[in-house]
Amino acid sequence: MRRFLNMLSRHAAAGLILVLGLGSTAWLYTDAARTARLAAATAFAGDCDDTATRLSARLHAYAAVLTWGRGLIESVRVDRAIWASFVAEGRLRDNFPGVFGLAFVQRVPVTQLADFEERMRREGVASFQVRSHPRADRGSDDGYSYVIKYHEPADVNRAAWGLDVSTWRVNRDVYDRAMRTGTVQLSNQMQLAQGGFEQQGIVIALPVFHPDLPIETPRQRREALFGWVASPIGMLPFFGTEGILDRERLALTLRDTASSSLEPLFESASRVESQLATRRQISFGGKTLDLDFRPASVAAFRPNMLSANLIGLGGVLVSLLLSVIAATLARTRTRAEEIAARMASSLQRSEREARDLAERAATASRAKSRFLANMSHEIRTPMTAILGYADLLGGEQAELTDRQRRDYSATIKENGQHLLAIINDLLDISRIEAGKMQIDPHPVSPRDLLERVRALMRVRAESKGLVLRLKLSDDLPAAIETDPLRLRQILVNLVGNAVKFTELGHVTIGAAAVPSGPDRVDLTVTVSDTGIGMNQTQCQQIFSAFAQGDASITRRFGGTGLGLSISAGLAELLGGWIDVQSTIGVGSTFTLRLPATVVAETPLPEPEPTAAVEQVASVPEPLAGVRVFFAEDGPDNQRLVAHFLKKCGAQVRVFDNGREALEALTVDGTTAGELDPDVACDLLLTDMQMPEMDGYSLASTLRVRGWTRPIVALTAHAMSDDGGKCLAAGCTAYATKPVDRRTLIEICVGALRPAPAETPGS
Repeated sequence: MRRFLNMLSRHAAAGLILVLGLGSTAWLYTDAARTARLAAATAFAGDCDDTATRLSARLHAYAAVLTWGRGLIESVRVDRAIWASFVAEGRLRDNFPGVFGLAFVQRVPVTQLADFEERMRREGVASFQVRSHPRADRGSDDGYSYVIKYHEPADVNRAAWGLDVSTWRVNRDVYDRAMRTGTVQLSNQMQLAQGGFEQQGIVIALPVFHPDLPIETPRQRREALFGWVASPIGMLPFFGTEGILDRERLALTLRDTASSSLEPLFESASRVESQLATRRQISFGGKTLDLDFRPASVAAFRPNMLSANLIGLGGVLVSLLLSVIAATLARTRTRAEEIAARMASSLQRSEREARDLAERAATASRAKSRFLANMSHEIRTPMTAILGYADLLGGEQAELTDRQRRDYSATIKENGQHLLAIINDLLDISRIEAGKMQIDPHPVSPRDLLERVRALMRVRAESKGLVLRLKLSDDLPAAIETDPLRLRQILVNLVGNAVKFTELGHVTIGAAAVPSGPDRVDLTVTVSDTGIGMNQTQCQQIFSAFAQGDASITRRFGGTGLGLSISAGLAELLGGWIDVQSTIGVGSTFTLRLPATVVAETPLPEPEPTAAVEQVASVPEPLAGVRVFFAEDGPDNQRLVAHFLKKCGAQVRVFDNGREALEALTVDGTTAGELDPDVACDLLLTDMQMPEMDGYSLASTLRVRGWTRPIVALTAHAMSDDGGKCLAAGCTAYATKPVDRRTLIEICVGALRPAPAETPGS
């Protein structure tokens, strides 16, 4: 019964640890995901604010053009030639996108229309005639006509000369409002005929008054009115220029809040349903305009979930690991208790034997406790680097260079591999129970190792405002024989301790080597800080298990005090030792001395790229101008591979499956149609496992129908016969997943090269 209860308790503890770990991971993941979504929403709101500001600024800039025109009319006697020259010098259509021209509309008494027509003909417009608007819905009700006297440039506005805009209510409304207010006014939505076809647009108008008459009241302004300066604006070209609306990211619907029409002034062609929808308002020309924004595509403001995913993955791994450790330690405790029980039963035979057995049980218990603390320390060190660099990669305020992103990703990968190595050690129960730690010596570059340690610890140091220095002697050998994993653990512990106990100043890592015999050196690594320092007693105790300066240090800095004990034990395994020199309030210097063998072999941390890949990598855009059709059903792979290809200059069109790609290659857009010989595709890149039509069927169908252009396969299968299966289906070449960018580009470039011509007799 007691054995059963112990077993139940053991599994309950491991299960509780697993549940708590997974619960904490879920909370952290949810918080990181919420942060990512908030960052996306903030970016969306910022883009909307910027767009609204640019739209308002552009409208006011266009209003300034009307002010210039009014100033010209009020300052000189304007004829058609002067007006045409003024508009030509302003280059309206180049400098003010969407503006079709600049018009002067004169208010003419109906009784003087015949004289007005005669004067205009004498100015050189032989066919000038006052006429009603094509959409006329009213006549003059105040004895005046609003006649377009000049409208330049003439090539697109000649048909408007002589038009009585007062005969159409939509036009008359904006001119009357401008006359009453004396300011620039914006019309309701209307159809413009400039450019040879009708299109949606608006008109802005500014009144021109006789300079010698008062204009303080609406009645005075009506009596002093001479005419208006006006511009028709096409909404499509107005929003079609770069700078006002990023159509790759934002979709916009523009409405007049006071208009009864359900049709908007402008609406983007591309828009998606999204929770990121907002409204902004701007005021211009006597109107309030609503700007309804939505994302232009699903990917435009997608949250960056990299940090959340890394946190979730790391949390699950650590939770599983700690539950395994708890179960293992519980088994060890059960065994120790069984030994103690057997010792108690044999007390009658020998008191000395009983004391001996008790001592063995106590030793096992101490070994168990020390092992748990040591493993916790070793696990947290690489996890700190993983989470720290993941935070840098996903931080919303981070402005990272490409090199920084590569370095951070490499550091995350390296520490993940280090964590995996620790996990493998933990699972070897025989070594754990024996209290032994084997070393694995092989060639390693001390210079590279020290630089990696500095890169790993730099984030923690900089977060405290400390400078982390690295001073390497020129006499360091290129490579030595040692266990790089254990040496790295020692250095990370020493540097981590220095950063932890230093509030101001710097931490310096130094390294030198002194020859000690043929092909032998004594490697000396020092870690110096400007921290709190220690007295002599503390220096003597600091390498003992659970030892730390005093209770106040524990309260201020936390930790178990096992880091230096671990480092000292590992240094002894490697044949070396660690000592310390310290002064209270000045700082400490830890020195690792390690005898090592110099080896001629220089370790290569990463494999060298092949000559072909190097050749492709040396070309800035090896796929410049190449038109690629890419069939892939996975959205993440679609974005990744398309990004690789576009960065190398390719034009990429993405399809969700083989059927869509085949339909795009045919003349009639069906799977059974004839292949289009002029289709804009130089290379077909296809995944081999897709719904509806897979890559094998797509490639074989194209080859049967006479397709001769290259086809490159992407396959997640990497068995020996999978490449032959792709080639047998008709593919020119194939690449295996996970995708390596340089290898993929080299394969695509190779597939595009023309096959060498056969020589006679070959």
